[in-house]
Amino acid sequence: MRFIHTSDWHLGHRLYGLSRFEEQKAFLEWLLEQIEHHQIDALIVAGDIFDTHNPSAQSTRLYYQFLHRLNLIDPHVQTVVIAGNHDSAQRLDAPRDVLQALNVHVVGSLPSLSSSDWDDIYIPLKERSGEVTAWVAAVPFLRSVDLPLRTSDPEERLINGVREVYQHALSLLQPKLSPNQGVILTGHCQMSKSVLSQDSERKMPGFGDHTLPSDIFSP
Repeated sequence: MRFIHTSDWHLGHRLYGLSRFEEQKAFLEWLLEQIEHHQIDALIVAGDIFDTHNPSAQSTRLYYQFLHRLNLIDPHVQTVVIAGNHDSAQRLDAPRDVLQALNVHVVGSLPSLSSSDWDDIYIPLKERSGEVTAWVAAVPFLRSVDLPLRTSDPEERLINGVREVYQHALSLLQPKLSPNQGVILTGHCQMSKSVLSQDSERKMPGFGDHTLPSDIFSP
Protein backbone atom coordinates (compact mmCIF):
# COMPACT_ATOMS: atom_id res chain seq x y z
CA MET A 1 0.00 0.00 0.00
CA ARG A 2 1.16 3.52 -0.82
CA PHE A 3 -0.03 6.60 0.98
CA ILE A 4 0.91 10.27 1.16
CA HIS A 5 0.83 12.16 4.44
CA THR A 6 0.54 15.93 4.37
CA SER A 7 -0.73 18.66 6.68
CA ASP A 8 -0.86 22.40 7.34
CA TRP A 9 -2.07 23.61 3.96
CA HIS A 10 -3.34 26.80 5.64
CA LEU A 11 -5.45 27.71 2.62
CA GLY A 12 -6.19 31.42 2.73
CA HIS A 13 -2.97 32.33 4.53
CA ARG A 14 -1.50 35.67 3.52
CA LEU A 15 2.24 36.34 3.74
CA TYR A 16 2.84 39.84 5.12
CA GLY A 17 -0.56 40.80 3.74
CA LEU A 18 0.02 39.34 0.28
CA SER A 19 -2.25 36.63 -1.13
CA ARG A 20 -0.74 33.15 -1.49
CA PHE A 21 -3.66 31.80 -3.55
CA GLU A 22 -1.65 31.03 -6.69
CA GLU A 23 1.07 29.37 -4.60
CA GLN A 24 -1.49 27.21 -2.76
CA LYS A 25 -3.24 26.34 -6.03
CA ALA A 26 0.09 25.29 -7.54
CA PHE A 27 0.84 23.07 -4.52
CA LEU A 28 -2.48 21.25 -4.87
CA GLU A 29 -1.85 20.76 -8.60
CA TRP A 30 1.54 19.26 -7.74
CA LEU A 31 -0.04 17.01 -5.11
CA LEU A 32 -2.55 15.67 -7.65
CA GLU A 33 0.34 14.91 -10.01
CA GLN A 34 2.21 12.99 -7.29
CA ILE A 35 -0.86 10.95 -6.36
CA GLU A 36 -1.45 9.98 -9.99
CA HIS A 37 2.21 9.34 -10.81
CA HIS A 38 2.89 7.13 -7.77
CA GLN A 39 -0.52 5.37 -7.87
CA ILE A 40 -1.28 6.31 -4.29
CA ASP A 41 -3.90 4.31 -2.38
CA ALA A 42 -4.59 6.83 0.38
CA LEU A 43 -4.07 10.52 1.13
CA ILE A 44 -3.94 11.58 4.79
CA VAL A 45 -4.28 15.28 5.56
CA ALA A 46 -3.45 15.84 9.22
CA GLY A 47 -5.04 19.17 10.02
CA ASP A 48 -4.93 22.90 9.36
CA ILE A 49 -6.60 22.67 5.99
CA PHE A 50 -7.50 26.34 6.36
CA ASP A 51 -5.70 29.22 7.98
CA THR A 52 -8.74 30.48 9.90
CA HIS A 53 -11.94 29.11 11.41
CA ASN A 54 -13.92 31.17 8.90
CA PRO A 55 -12.13 30.66 5.55
CA SER A 56 -12.98 32.70 2.48
CA ALA A 57 -15.20 31.39 -0.31
CA GLN A 58 -12.11 31.30 -2.56
CA SER A 59 -10.19 29.08 -0.13
CA THR A 60 -13.17 26.82 0.48
CA ARG A 61 -13.73 26.41 -3.26
CA LEU A 62 -10.05 25.48 -3.73
CA TYR A 63 -10.40 22.73 -1.12
CA TYR A 64 -13.53 21.22 -2.66
CA GLN A 65 -12.18 21.51 -6.20
CA PHE A 66 -9.12 19.53 -5.13
CA LEU A 67 -11.19 16.73 -3.58
CA HIS A 68 -13.45 16.57 -6.63
CA ARG A 69 -10.55 16.48 -9.09
CA LEU A 70 -8.79 13.80 -7.05
CA ASN A 71 -11.86 11.59 -7.28
CA LEU A 72 -12.06 12.14 -11.05
CA ILE A 73 -8.37 11.30 -11.51
CA ASP A 74 -8.52 8.13 -9.40
CA PRO A 75 -11.74 7.13 -7.57
CA HIS A 76 -9.80 4.41 -5.73
CA VAL A 77 -7.83 6.90 -3.63
CA GLN A 78 -9.16 7.16 -0.09
CA THR A 79 -8.70 10.56 1.52
CA VAL A 80 -8.69 11.05 5.29
CA VAL A 81 -8.95 14.62 6.59
CA ILE A 82 -8.71 15.64 10.25
CA ALA A 83 -9.13 19.08 11.79
CA GLY A 84 -6.20 21.11 13.11
CA ASN A 85 -6.18 23.93 15.61
CA HIS A 86 -6.70 26.52 12.85
CA ASP A 87 -9.74 24.70 11.45
CA SER A 88 -13.35 24.89 12.54
CA ALA A 89 -14.14 21.27 13.45
CA GLN A 90 -17.86 21.88 12.83
CA ARG A 91 -17.27 23.39 9.38
CA LEU A 92 -15.09 20.46 8.31
CA ASP A 93 -17.61 17.95 9.67
CA ALA A 94 -20.68 19.56 8.07
CA PRO A 95 -20.31 18.06 4.54
CA ARG A 96 -18.99 14.71 5.83
CA ASP A 97 -21.84 12.60 4.45
CA VAL A 98 -21.62 14.22 1.00
CA LEU A 99 -17.84 13.87 0.81
CA GLN A 100 -18.03 10.15 1.52
CA ALA A 101 -19.43 9.80 -2.01
CA LEU A 102 -16.01 11.06 -3.19
CA ASN A 103 -14.21 8.52 -0.96
CA VAL A 104 -13.28 11.32 1.47
CA HIS A 105 -13.50 10.67 5.22
CA VAL A 106 -13.53 13.73 7.48
CA VAL A 107 -13.08 13.78 11.26
CA GLY A 108 -13.36 17.28 12.66
CA SER A 109 -14.22 16.45 16.25
CA LEU A 110 -14.33 13.45 18.56
CA PRO A 111 -17.23 12.02 20.55
CA SER A 112 -16.84 12.03 24.31
CA LEU A 113 -14.91 9.21 25.97
CA SER A 114 -18.15 7.96 27.49
CA SER A 115 -19.84 7.72 24.08
CA SER A 116 -20.14 4.40 22.26
CA ASP A 117 -20.16 6.14 18.86
CA TRP A 118 -16.50 6.08 17.86
CA ASP A 119 -16.84 4.06 14.66
CA ASP A 120 -16.60 7.14 12.41
CA ILE A 121 -12.94 7.72 13.29
CA TYR A 122 -11.85 4.29 12.00
CA ILE A 123 -11.26 4.05 8.27
CA PRO A 124 -10.20 0.77 6.63
CA LEU A 125 -7.65 1.36 3.87
CA LYS A 126 -7.89 -0.90 0.85
CA GLU A 127 -5.38 -1.85 -1.78
CA ARG A 128 -6.49 -1.84 -5.40
CA SER A 129 -7.37 -5.52 -5.06
CA GLY A 130 -9.99 -4.55 -2.47
CA GLU A 131 -8.12 -6.11 0.44
CA VAL A 132 -8.03 -4.12 3.69
CA THR A 133 -4.37 -3.86 4.63
CA ALA A 134 -4.44 -1.02 7.17
CA TRP A 135 -6.71 1.03 9.40
CA VAL A 136 -6.58 4.72 10.16
CA ALA A 137 -7.53 5.86 13.65
CA ALA A 138 -8.31 9.44 12.68
CA VAL A 139 -7.79 11.51 15.83
CA PRO A 140 -8.04 15.27 15.13
CA PHE A 141 -6.57 18.18 17.06
CA LEU A 142 -7.65 17.71 20.66
CA ARG A 143 -9.27 20.70 22.34
CA SER A 144 -9.77 21.05 26.07
CA VAL A 145 -13.37 19.82 25.77
CA ASP A 146 -12.06 16.53 24.34
CA LEU A 147 -9.91 15.77 27.37
CA PRO A 148 -11.05 14.06 30.58
CA LEU A 149 -11.03 16.28 33.65
CA ARG A 150 -9.15 14.30 36.30
CA THR A 151 -6.85 16.98 37.71
CA SER A 152 -6.78 20.74 38.17
CA ASP A 153 -3.18 20.99 36.98
CA PRO A 154 -3.32 22.25 33.33
CA GLU A 155 -0.12 20.58 32.14
CA GLU A 156 -0.94 17.25 33.78
CA ARG A 157 -4.46 17.37 32.40
CA LEU A 158 -3.16 18.05 28.88
CA ILE A 159 -0.52 15.32 28.78
CA ASN A 160 -2.47 12.63 30.63
CA GLY A 161 -5.71 13.60 28.89
CA VAL A 162 -4.23 13.30 25.41
CA ARG A 163 -2.60 10.00 26.38
CA GLU A 164 -5.95 8.65 27.60
CA VAL A 165 -7.75 9.69 24.41
CA TYR A 166 -5.19 7.89 22.24
CA GLN A 167 -5.26 4.79 24.44
CA HIS A 168 -9.05 4.76 24.19
CA ALA A 169 -8.95 5.16 20.40
CA LEU A 170 -6.49 2.30 20.02
CA SER A 171 -8.34 0.00 22.42
CA LEU A 172 -11.56 0.32 20.38
CA LEU A 173 -9.64 -0.35 17.17
CA GLN A 174 -8.06 -3.61 18.35
CA PRO A 175 -11.16 -5.81 17.81
CA LYS A 176 -11.38 -4.62 14.19
CA LEU A 177 -7.81 -5.62 13.34
CA SER A 178 -6.86 -8.79 11.55
CA PRO A 179 -3.33 -10.24 11.58
CA ASN A 180 -0.83 -8.31 9.45
CA GLN A 181 -3.02 -5.22 9.14
CA GLY A 182 -1.22 -1.98 9.83
CA VAL A 183 -2.38 0.94 11.97
CA ILE A 184 -1.99 4.61 11.09
CA LEU A 185 -2.71 6.90 14.02
CA THR A 186 -3.24 10.58 13.22
CA GLY A 187 -2.82 13.69 15.31
CA HIS A 188 -2.25 17.41 15.09
CA CYS A 189 0.11 18.02 17.99
CA GLN A 190 2.97 20.15 19.22
CA MET A 191 5.60 17.63 20.26
CA SER A 192 8.37 18.32 22.76
CA LYS A 193 11.94 18.70 21.45
CA SER A 194 10.61 20.23 18.24
CA VAL A 195 12.84 22.84 16.64
CA LEU A 196 11.15 26.07 15.58
CA SER A 197 12.22 28.06 12.55
CA GLN A 198 13.56 31.48 13.44
CA ASP A 199 12.63 32.89 10.02
CA SER A 200 8.86 32.56 10.14
CA GLU A 201 6.74 35.70 10.01
CA ARG A 202 4.37 34.06 12.50
CA LYS A 203 5.48 33.04 15.98
CA MET A 204 3.89 30.09 17.71
CA PRO A 205 2.26 31.30 20.94
CA GLY A 206 2.77 29.29 24.09
CA PHE A 207 5.25 26.87 22.57
CA GLY A 208 6.79 24.87 25.39
CA ASP A 209 3.71 25.26 27.57
CA HIS A 210 1.57 22.89 25.53
CA THR A 211 4.02 20.40 24.05
CA LEU A 212 3.51 16.67 24.33
CA PRO A 213 6.09 13.93 25.01
CA SER A 214 6.31 11.07 22.54
CA ASP A 215 5.33 8.53 25.20
CA ILE A 216 1.68 9.64 24.91
CA PHE A 217 1.61 7.03 22.13
CA SER A 218 1.71 3.42 23.15
CA PRO A 219 4.47 1.16 21.74
